[in-house]
Amino acid sequence: MDADGRVLKNTKFPNTRDDVNGFIDDELTGYDCSAICESTARLWIKTYEEFEGRGIPIILVNPARLGLPKFGAKTDKKDSVKLANKLRMNDVGDAACHVYGQDTRRIIDMLRHRIILVQERTRYLNRQHAICDKYDYTIKAGSSTSGEKHQSYLNGLKLRPGDMVIMDQCIGSVRHINSQMAQLERMISKEASRSEDAKLIMSMTGFDAFGALLVAASIDDITRFSDPKKLVSFLGLCPRVYQSGNDVRHGRMKKDVDGSLTYVMMNAALVAKQHDGHLAAVYERHVRRHPPTVARSHVANKMAVYIHRMLSKGEQYWYVNKRLYESKLARLKASS
Repeated sequence: MDADGRVLKNTKFPNTRDDVNGFIDDELTGYDCSAICESTARLWIKTYEEFEGRGIPIILVNPARLGLPKFGAKTDKKDSVKLANKLRMNDVGDAACHVYGQDTRRIIDMLRHRIILVQERTRYLNRQHAICDKYDYTIKAGSSTSGEKHQSYLNGLKLRPGDMVIMDQCIGSVRHINSQMAQLERMISKEASRSEDAKLIMSMTGFDAFGALLVAASIDDITRFSDPKKLVSFLGLCPRVYQSGNDVRHGRMKKDVDGSLTYVMMNAALVAKQHDGHLAAVYERHVRRHPPTVARSHVANKMAVYIHRMLSKGEQYWYVNKRLYESKLARLKASS
């Protein structure tokens, strides 16, 4: 599309790196141009990286936030024209996405893979629990159900042949996932030891290497968030607001966020309200008026505000438990 909005050419190519470069060589050589791309799943990465590598300015946008009309026929051809027109008029607004560097994307992919492994292991652990319940076998209290001690206990139970086969396969799967997670934990500890932001976040009660690194990597650069409220919104720790005139209503928590970040923050808040006197007081103040889960979200909200201040000023958590923090750093150094 030229500066006057005339479509010079509308074509398509397979989503491979060779074809992206072929498109650039065949169609864009000799033009001083820029590009715009939708953030559709992971399909944008190859196009974005190849354009970026060839020195062509490219913007990644969230199509849901671009305000494109939803009526009439929707095709890729029509959407491409609408996107190009938005770029031509510099009408992208807040639909532009923050693009992480390749190294940060690698770290986030590794952390999300760990989340997937935990979810898979939980499925097998639930299946084991269901089989034990059929025979009134109790799950031993005080021990990790995913640990080797408990898996050995399950391996010695007397079951019917069909259930024995299922139990053996579940035990094998849990042990295999445990070995995969042990390898990932070493890699995560190594990356966390290199990240000053992650180590600062670990000074707050409730954060281990995994949670701190996920939050630090997802934030990427704290200057992206000029105000703590923007970081709170990014982490999904604020309610949706419906306002019309003087009528203001607050709904459920935001959903258009990375759920893994909200999950990590809520888990950190669960630990913090039990072991951090300052945050426990925040929880007690809110639990008088709200259900426990909502009160915990207020604790997570407060923790996000503290994280913004910690990363902006490069300082540790004000109410840090020094003995606990030093042990975290020691484990981090030993495992990395």
